[in-house]
Amino acid sequence: MGTRKRTLALIICSVIVIAFVVIDRRAFIKPLLKEYWARWNSPKNPSFRSYPAGPGGPSVRSGAPPFDRPVRARSDMQMRLGSHVIAPNVRFDMESSADTTWLSREQAHTGVSSLLLDKEYGPAFRNKVGDVAVGLDAIGVSMWIHCDGADPRSTIVVSIERAGTQTAWFGKELSAKEHEPGVWQRFQALFAIGDIEVMDDDLISVYLWNRGKERVFVDDMDLYFMSKDIHGGAGTVHGIGSDAPRLSSMRFIPIARVELLSPGRFGVVPGEPAPDPKERSWPFGREDRATLHFAKGDAVGMITAFNGDTIGRMRAWVPQLEKDLFGFERVLIRPGGNGRLSIIGFDIDPGNGTDDTPTVAYDPAPVAAEILIGQ
Repeated sequence: MGTRKRTLALIICSVIVIAFVVIDRRAFIKPLLKEYWARWNSPKNPSFRSYPAGPGGPSVRSGAPPFDRPVRARSDMQMRLGSHVIAPNVRFDMESSADTTWLSREQAHTGVSSLLLDKEYGPAFRNKVGDVAVGLDAIGVSMWIHCDGADPRSTIVVSIERAGTQTAWFGKELSAKEHEPGVWQRFQALFAIGDIEVMDDDLISVYLWNRGKERVFVDDMDLYFMSKDIHGGAGTVHGIGSDAPRLSSMRFIPIARVELLSPGRFGVVPGEPAPDPKERSWPFGREDRATLHFAKGDAVGMITAFNGDTIGRMRAWVPQLEKDLFGFERVLIRPGGNGRLSIIGFDIDPGNGTDDTPTVAYDPAPVAAEILIGQ
């Protein structure tokens, strides 16, 4: 009897000690449990057909339908680091595919067709890490979606697998509060890889999880794969020299204030010829001691100091409108004094048969804002 009492007392004391530890470290325990719950509750990836790499380049060029015909103007940019060639940006306009089963002409954001998703899982873009990044650091996803339902519960999902085992899962859900039924709206996500170990042969999967099983149309889908060691800019294949900005600091630059401006003040007027910015870097701040680096297709900007050291990343988010200026098809940047940057984002409409000059799109309307960089 004495042994049983001692055992029972030991068990009770152990429970009390564990309870105190958990209560004392609840700030640590709670996010840990939340992470494990998210991984356990995450969906299994849709099934895929394997496909070979394109001749002489990454397999982004020969994906499984409907991701088999990317838009060349937004997907052909490659970067070379030594013998390593990557294709960090890719766009799909959902206009054609070797298998049109997923495509529909019922709705379209641009062109005549879009991807129709009426099942729980959409088709997925899949590629090896080593084909899209050198030291994968972040993945940006942007798409236009249309759904008549009040709460489609649509989630952008990115997962990473190694030898058939999922090693990372990210998701961003479009809430009912953010959703606009019956109209096209941009749905974006930026997932930071952080300290998760990623290898070149790991497989990235990107797809839309249609949890509400509504009829969701998807169009003009962009994917951006950001590397730790190089800053992706638009253009042709080029070497990365020692003078390229290095990502020694990966923090996001704090924004002190965002003030809306009129796009017309900068010559960006719907229906008028669209400016075509060529610059990729803009000195700004006191005595131009900082420089913003950004190129068409990048999901974030990069800010470097006067000596070339990387200060951090910049996201051009406008909280008043819940829009990302860097998410537009074209971005105009005008530096100001004392850490101010005027940034104008706008989409373009192609020229007609008699005039090939693209014009500033009416929908979505252009957005301009003055952003004050914080400390």
